[in-house]
Amino acid sequence: MTERLSNDIAKRKRNMKKTFIVIFFLISAVSLFSNENYVVERNSFLLRLSIDEEQYWEFTVPQSPYIINETYIQFYPGEEIYIEAEVEDDKIIKLSVVKEITDADKTIVVEFNQITDNNDDRIHNFMMLKINNPFHKDMEYKADIYLVEYNRWTNTSIIPVRAGLLSYESWPDVIGTIVLHDFVLK
Repeated sequence: MTERLSNDIAKRKRNMKKTFIVIFFLISAVSLFSNENYVVERNSFLLRLSIDEEQYWEFTVPQSPYIINETYIQFYPGEEIYIEAEVEDDKIIKLSVVKEITDADKTIVVEFNQITDNNDDRIHNFMMLKINNPFHKDMEYKADIYLVEYNRWTNTSIIPVRAGLLSYESWPDVIGTIVLHDFVLK
């Protein structure tokens, strides 16, 4: 009887040890993969862009993802976004939006704004895209823009962002949104 009781106790200890190890790995995995710094979607907001002294273009931006298909990212005027990028063979293969920069060596900072007249913020001057390239190689990408005046999408030429530098691009048109994609390092 005592031998049987000892075997039962030993068996329970082994089972508890296994259970503890499994729980430990589950907790570790959950904390590793559930990083609260990642942002999947933007909140809905009212976008209002100046056209001239009397006209505005308004659009209710729905709650929507920043990233489409891991390598396409959409911006609206007024947004500044931190994008962590995974690189493989000089091609950016995955983009993730983060709340704050935790790894500056792989975080692209993008800001897209409407610039209005200094004396009258009702008058549109131009749209400006600012991109910070954290990589040690020049970064190229493609861009599609939504032209408010023509109510259509079009692709646009871009300026490569030099290694480790900041680039500014501007357009005279009122742009409702821009999608950047096909990032490569050269």
